[in-house]
Amino acid sequence: MTLYQGEVEKYTLSISDPSRPTNWKNWIALEGSFGVAFLYFVPPGGSLRPNKKRAAFNTFDIDYWMSSYPQFIDMLRNEKPVYFLYDDSSNRAEVATNWEPVGEAEPLTA
Repeated sequence: MTLYQGEVEKYTLSISDPSRPTNWKNWIALEGSFGVAFLYFVPPGGSLRPNKKRAAFNTFDIDYWMSSYPQFIDMLRNEKPVYFLYDDSSNRAEVATNWEPVGEAEPLTA
């Protein structure tokens, strides 16, 4: 069993036009010490593929329902640090924040 994990250092977003001939329409790529994770967002009526790690690379392909896309955007824009984790024995993937104190306010900007 290998656990790939680390802090997300950079990300990029893509919103595809609806005529794209793929099962997914939007994607987010996360980059960090774990490698690169592609999160694909599938609209209702589509089907989620099994999570996978690409052979010979630390590149991961993970499908989510389109309804979770806004939550990922919010997390990446407003939380720090954000972590990616992939367990190759179960093909389980997770994107998460660290523990934070209750009631912690975001800094005010002038």
